Amino acid sequence: MRRLAAPAVVACLINPVLAWAQSPVVTRCTGPAGHGYFFPGSLVKGKDVGWTKEAITNGQFLVMRDKEGAYDIVFTDSMNRTISARGDGGQVIAVHDAGGRLILLVNYAQVNIETWMFLLDERGTGTLTMSQARYGEGALIQKHSLMAASCRR
Repeated sequence: MRRLAAPAVVACLINPVLAWAQSPVVTRCTGPAGHGYFFPGSLVKGKDVGWTKEAITNGQFLVMRDKEGAYDIVFTDSMNRTISARGDGGQVIAVHDAGGRLILLVNYAQVNIETWMFLLDERGTGTLTMSQARYGEGALIQKHSLMAASCRR
């Protein structure tokens, strides 16, 4: 029995998404779309500076809460990569969680900060708005965006 448990513990340490797989799902949001403002920089010049429509094709967000009440956001991006906010170095802070409203702040120090606002019913169905500010020397493209998505458990 010990031989079976050790690989599972190692797998959870290596892949934080697996560790969260046992956590209850709060909601799943799909089809994020909105607008972003791109600031001038080495990769953004001329007509690319300013407002543009944004969407994460096939993107989805899975909000999870562990038994201690800590949240994580596991997401699939446009390149079909699955990433945990905590596993990727993000600090996930619950700012508000009451009355069908959940507000999370995710901070990736000196690179990216996100606010996630969920309006959900008791079944986890509702709407997400998410803002993202990419900044600092670690961000190849500096931008600020706001997207919305539909959510359901």
